[in-house]
Amino acid sequence: MSPHNSVIEYETSAGRNLIPEILTLLQEKLAIRVESADTDLFHSGAMDSAAQVHLLMHLEKRFGVSLPMEELEIDSFCTVARIAQMVAGSLQTMNREPEAPVREQRDLTAEIRQLLVEKLAIRVDPYQTDLFAAGVFDSMTLVQFIFHMEEHFGFHLPMEELDVDSFQSVESIARLVAANTRPEPERAQAC
Repeated sequence: MSPHNSVIEYETSAGRNLIPEILTLLQEKLAIRVESADTDLFHSGAMDSAAQVHLLMHLEKRFGVSLPMEELEIDSFCTVARIAQMVAGSLQTMNREPEAPVREQRDLTAEIRQLLVEKLAIRVDPYQTDLFAAGVFDSMTLVQFIFHMEEHFGFHLPMEELDVDSFQSVESIARLVAANTRPEPERAQAC
C-alpha cells in the first residue's frame, strides 16, 4: 500500500468517526438538519456560502484546526462525509491523533452535562461559553457541583488551588477533569 493510499484510508476512517459530531454542530450552531452524511448540502439548499463561512469558523473552533478558505475547494463542503474527511485530514496534517483527544473531550463534556442534570437538575448547552453569565453557576451551585464532580470523577480540588475560570464552560470543566484524572506520570509531564 502506498503512503498516499494510507493517508486516504486514514482520512476516511477518522472522518467517519467525526460525522456524528459534525451533524450535531450543523444542527446546534447553524440550525441545519441533514438526514444523511452523503446528502449534497448545496443542491438540497441546506448550505449556502454564508453558512459555509460560519461552519468553517465553528469547525476550526471545535476541532482546533486551521482551514484557510483560499485553500479549500467547494467539494470539501458538499456533504457532511466530505467535511469530516477534510477535518480528519487537517488533524492528521497537524500531526495529532484526532480520535482519542476529540472523543475524550466529547465524552467528558457529555458526562459533565449529565452530572449537572442528575445532581443539580440543570441542563446546559455543550457550547455555552459562560456558565456564570447564563445563571447556571452562582457561589452555592458551584460549590455543590465541585463536590459532586470530585465524588463522581474521584479526585480532590483543594480550595486554595481552585481557579473559577476553569468552571466558565462545560469544555473548560472537561479540561480540568482531564488534567486531574490523568495518570501521575502524564500529569507531571504536562506541567
